[in-house]
Amino acid sequence: MSVFSTPVSGGTPDPPVHAPPALETLRDAFTGAARAGNFAAAGLRDAVCEYTRECRAAGLPPERVLVAVKAAAAAVGLVHRGQGEPNQELERVVRWCISEYYRAG
Repeated sequence: MSVFSTPVSGGTPDPPVHAPPALETLRDAFTGAARAGNFAAAGLRDAVCEYTRECRAAGLPPERVLVAVKAAAAAVGLVHRGQGEPNQELERVVRWCISEYYRAG
């Protein structure tokens, strides 16, 4: 199982301690993407990246950030489908998050 297909286990986790203001923006972006049926939208990517940057700046570890992003995705039904059935939209969101977290800067 790849890091991109790791499901969020145990339901929706609590938001990170000292959740950055971008968390609400992230949730709103996922809601908008779900309504539009477009999880590749630039607005969603911007929200994922902004949330990731704020979490990193706050000192949160990458796994905690990823769990929160996956929880926001799961809240609108964007979840891992099971072994052998990758969810390309969720994998894209996870790649955005990981890439932003480790981006030089």
